[in-house]
Amino acid sequence: MANICEDLVKEYLGPETKKVSAIKIGSLYDLLAFNLRIDVKAKRRNVKPRQDYDAHVEASQIDYPADVYVFCSFHKKTEKAEAVGWAWKWEFEKQARFVRKNQKDERGFFERCDAYKIKHYLLRDMEELKAMSEFWIIKDAAQITERLVFFERWLRDNWNWEYPVQFKVGRYQEKRSLSQNALFHVWCREMADHFSSKGADITEATMKELLKYKFLGTEDRVIHKTVIPAQVRETSGLGRGEMMDFMDQVQSWALDHGVKLTCPIDSEYMKLKGG
Repeated sequence: MANICEDLVKEYLGPETKKVSAIKIGSLYDLLAFNLRIDVKAKRRNVKPRQDYDAHVEASQIDYPADVYVFCSFHKKTEKAEAVGWAWKWEFEKQARFVRKNQKDERGFFERCDAYKIKHYLLRDMEELKAMSEFWIIKDAAQITERLVFFERWLRDNWNWEYPVQFKVGRYQEKRSLSQNALFHVWCREMADHFSSKGADITEATMKELLKYKFLGTEDRVIHKTVIPAQVRETSGLGRGEMMDFMDQVQSWALDHGVKLTCPIDSEYMKLKGG
């Protein structure tokens, strides 16, 4: 199961991704991509994952030297894996709640071990992680040398030298907020449940794609030297204001179709609206 999930993430992130667990036995993280240490967490399930399910890291592994957690779900019957989402390690530690072994969870199951957990809807989209090939984050001075070495190697292997390259230094800032992203995922689930109850063949994932196509449209996507035309725009590229406009359109469309969406008064979406 773990190998299948690691291979899935490796293939998704691209050929430069190294499977460290296959090279170094006993490694405390699984993949190395974009000079980020990635720990792939696999969860075995009898059902497809949902946004209100939990992603978890065992308490005994929380100090492992990873930069990023990627959470995957493995279906027991089909033996197929899917990536649910990812989180920075520091971000996960900030948001996670602690649970103890044998404690009963909200669905009536007993915890198998001490662990830290967050909801799937708080995770980042996998497209955001893949986009790390386009920029490099340096969190402290100790990372400067290794990040610059990786950037040089990436340029030599991937850049089309018919064009000059721009190297611009700036403060790293999130584009959309996690609060907006989490609420949008809740909305997708609520709309999918509504339309499914009326006989529509739609899931949370396909609802999300439909809304992005309808209100964000398409754009040509450049991956290294290859241009893939007319791809649905991703919300990961939106700023807070753009995400706000997008969510306003989604909310209006949902109301027109008889779906009243959850809007917590303390959510960033309502605060930006002045509600």
